Amino acid sequence: VIVVNRQQLDFDTVPLYNFTILASDSNENAGSATVEITLTDINDNDPVFDELFYNATIVENSARLTVVEVVRATDADSGSNRELSYHIAGGNEDGFFDVRTLNGVGEVFLTQEVNREIDGEVVPLYSLTIEAADGGTFSRTGTTTLNVTISDENDHPPFFVTDTFSGVISESANIGDSVTDATTGLPLRLQAVDLDEDSTVTIIVPPFLLPTLPFSVNTSTGYVTVSQLLDHDTVSEYPFFVYAQDERF
Repeated sequence: VIVVNRQQLDFDTVPLYNFTILASDSNENAGSATVEITLTDINDNDPVFDELFYNATIVENSARLTVVEVVRATDADSGSNRELSYHIAGGNEDGFFDVRTLNGVGEVFLTQEVNREIDGEVVPLYSLTIEAADGGTFSRTGTTTLNVTISDENDHPPFFVTDTFSGVISESANIGDSVTDATTGLPLRLQAVDLDEDSTVTIIVPPFLLPTLPFSVNTSTGYVTVSQLLDHDTVSEYPFFVYAQDERF
């Protein structure tokens, strides 16, 4: 007896067939037999990730071995043909990331601290190609993209653009008038900057100076204006100091 399949077989859909065949002769004698056909799996399915894109965010200077993201793929084949391992196939030229295979998932982690600035260039985003490979003799693969955003850590104190500011103002100035920058002739601004992203710098006059200081300093902009009437014959010069702070420093 020769059994011939009439349609395409697929182990992943029906791995086993059971059926009975009958045989009879011209004298109406008959017999039967049960046939069991087990299909062997071939590696005909690629691994497929749960997501086409993954997005993760970590803070710069995060410690080595910090887990960035967990990715997962599945394979419709069976046995070793569905056992997956994970690799980084692209986007990791700086070598900051690696991936380990744990219980069928891929755990992406840092191999070292990551700074947003590399060789003087700010790199706020890494786009990694993650590959899943099955355990077939002729391995099949699938890929996904992991976008890793490196968020800015507040690790820089604010600083003033110059150590000393100098301003001039007429004693006849009205309250609210701007003090003039002695160097540029523009309104005097005690400007401070911060190298961190999205940091808010506040300009502060020490409280103990406020009662005797006839000037106001805008805490956000640093512009200096007159807050009291002036008299050159009484006081002709007002040296004072200010400091700048952000959310951390």
